[in-house]
Amino acid sequence: MLTHGKPSLYGVVQVAAGAIRIIMFKICSVSGVGKEVRMDYDEPVGRRFVLAQGKTDKGQSVHFIGQRRQLEMKRLLRVEGMAKISRIPDQIQMNFHLVATHENYAKAIEISGTDYENLEIAFIRAGLRKEDLKTSNLNIETQFESVNEGRTYRNIFKGYRMTLALYVEIPMDMDLLSKIIGEISMKAGMPEFSITFAVRDTKAGLSEALTGAVRDAKEKAQTLAEASGVTLGSIAFINYHSNGSIISPTRMDMSILEAKSSMNLDLNPREVEMTQNVEVSWEVV
Repeated sequence: MLTHGKPSLYGVVQVAAGAIRIIMFKICSVSGVGKEVRMDYDEPVGRRFVLAQGKTDKGQSVHFIGQRRQLEMKRLLRVEGMAKISRIPDQIQMNFHLVATHENYAKAIEISGTDYENLEIAFIRAGLRKEDLKTSNLNIETQFESVNEGRTYRNIFKGYRMTLALYVEIPMDMDLLSKIIGEISMKAGMPEFSITFAVRDTKAGLSEALTGAVRDAKEKAQTLAEASGVTLGSIAFINYHSNGSIISPTRMDMSILEAKSSMNLDLNPREVEMTQNVEVSWEVV
């Protein structure tokens, strides 16, 4: 495509005729007026120039003469690098789910509020602040029961279900964790909760893993190049779409029914794994 203009106008057109070619052209003569030009064919004029003919959007002929140069298809070696690092957990994450159901909406809200207050009190008695308990999700939905009435089914309203998701982060202190679980079992009823052992500063770990992934890709590329009898050139491009993955292998899912106020947790959680992947392409000569 070319926008019509003065004879000094330059442009670039890609022409597929055997080899990949780029036509650098300058308008020499124009017959007809139009906004866009479509290249139809070209033929050699010497070694460096080409005579090309196109048509405008109105079907009128346009002639070009311009400079042509060949592009070499670069040989590339594409390698994927991966690195995984491990970090000792320095943080405990506790996630809670408080569920309240009732046929009356206001009563469901009241039950949920009471459960939340009891959980707050348990945390305060364990030595934490109530501000440490954060809300991650609140969901209220209606519940129906499908009843068979012969040839048809009818949905009967059963009430409201309110789910409150909460979480708290504490230092890697097993005595504190035992105390929290004990206080919850005595004061906060029976909420469902899970425990994850995590790393507080994941950014530094992921950056280190990313550096390792690039280094791994380079080592693999050098090995492949030596085995293939070629030499690595400069990097053509780097493909990186992921933010990395973080896996905490040690998790605890339990009900307060199974937890005792005097439980003494003596755990040695596994290290947290952080992984990065990157794809690097090198020119080879």
